[in-house]
Amino acid sequence: MSPQRTRILIALLITFVMMTPIGVDIYLPSLPDMARSLGYSTAALQITVTLFLFTVGIGQVVVGPLSDRFGRRPVALGGLLAFVLGAGLGMFLEKLMLLYAARILQGLGACATTVVAFAAVRDRFTPQRGAHLYSYLNGALCAIPALAPALGGVLATSLGWRSNFLFMVLFGLLVGGASLVGFPETLARAQRSDEPLYQRARYAPMLHSLRFWWCALIALSGHVDGLCLCYFGTGGTGRAPGVQPAWASVPGLVVMPHSMF
Repeated sequence: MSPQRTRILIALLITFVMMTPIGVDIYLPSLPDMARSLGYSTAALQITVTLFLFTVGIGQVVVGPLSDRFGRRPVALGGLLAFVLGAGLGMFLEKLMLLYAARILQGLGACATTVVAFAAVRDRFTPQRGAHLYSYLNGALCAIPALAPALGGVLATSLGWRSNFLFMVLFGLLVGGASLVGFPETLARAQRSDEPLYQRARYAPMLHSLRFWWCALIALSGHVDGLCLCYFGTGGTGRAPGVQPAWASVPGLVVMPHSMF
């Protein structure tokens, strides 16, 4: 692959991983406006975020084997189509259950692009080069949540909450068009799996790995710490905002030393 095509591939992979944070963070500022417009509580609409993230997480169990069987390109393009359709439906649907279904569809699309992004790095690059590229992908995952809410707030204030979904549709179409032209198949046919798509043996090495469970426990501890800080920081127990009991920081103390290695 020429250096120019390599740069195009890396740029596309970065946009692939951006689908998940964009699908969540850009419309968070619009939730109160959505609640007023659609006549539902903010809590009911917050479930759309939960369903999206849950689908992105669990969907990897479904999407991963599909990309191993049929290749990265069709799964990525199918994921982009699902993302665009989900966002487009979310822009117009007013029934809560249908909105939930649209967000699940959109989450499945974001899941597909994220899985393909990380798998394509492994397909095309050496472990040393791949580790360098993973830092770019993870950097995009961290940067977008900081920028997307500001963009979403500007869009919602200027054009209404539906403009957030319109932005997601346009972004998905832009990435999809670029992928049709510039994203090659990265998994050679000889490397594709002919085994049954879903079987316990496929997941056994991960489930039996102490290293996997240890890393998962560290990640879970970090999330628990974040939830504690959010809950108590908003006066969840009647304390002044920003004040939390000392034990709420225990998970963070567990995570901190291990995240340094």
